[in-house]
Amino acid sequence: MLEAIIASNDKSIMVEVAKSMLRFDSRARLHEIRQPTLVVAGGRDGAVPLHHAHMLARGIPAAKLRVIQGAGHELIWTHEAEFVR
Repeated sequence: MLEAIIASNDKSIMVEVAKSMLRFDSRARLHEIRQPTLVVAGGRDGAVPLHHAHMLARGIPAAKLRVIQGAGHELIWTHEAEFVR
């Protein structure tokens, strides 16, 4: 389903979005987040490495990290119950 959604987008727009995402870096501002934050990551995410989730959780003062073992990048669809819990 996710592949179909991505494939249906205009390729030139997707390229520009990808370039913008690569340029955007908010790490220096993570400490400004003052709300309790839950960082959720899939233990087998092939799109965003797990060390990124650890970096987010370390950078946000009130963050907690929850890793859903066996889940990939689409964990909200593939591991719904664990994600909601």
